Amino acid sequence: MDNETIKTIKSRRTTRSFNDKKISKEIIEQLLDCARLAPSAMNKQPWKFIVINNIELIKEMSDIIKTRVIDMFPKMQERAKTMKDPIFYGASLLVMILRPKADEWALFDCSAAAENMMLAARSLDIGSVPVGFARFLNEDKGIMAKLEIPEGYEQHITLALGYTEKWPETPDRNKDNVKWIS
Repeated sequence: MDNETIKTIKSRRTTRSFNDKKISKEIIEQLLDCARLAPSAMNKQPWKFIVINNIELIKEMSDIIKTRVIDMFPKMQERAKTMKDPIFYGASLLVMILRPKADEWALFDCSAAAENMMLAARSLDIGSVPVGFARFLNEDKGIMAKLEIPEGYEQHITLALGYTEKWPETPDRNKDNVKWIS
């Protein structure tokens, strides 16, 4: 029998369609608290978070990324033709998770923090999508200065979050990828 945690894990889906409903500051704080509770090597808690809920800034970031990737990825060209925001999908909230450049273990720690945040969001009926294309922002000194990225840190992953009208279907999962050794 599935408990609430397992139900949340099984129902979390990447969401690429958000409506205009804003996420309250109280809920954002709750999501950040859940991210902070992720395990980390030697309990270093290396992450830093940048919360972006300024629609104009999100659009600016999306436009920067779009100009960099549109020619590299044919699928992006199709999305750009049919979607208003093919990068952040109209999300009203971005959370950028930063990691220290010099800490090789922070990669795992920050990934755990991102997953905690996405699972917590799903439990609150908020959709999420980790945006890999956001790494192209690292090359834009202007936007990185505007975001005030601390010295010695870099973007690990950016999560787009928001309310959605429609949850995606559950795709089939590969079950022949386990080897049992007894």
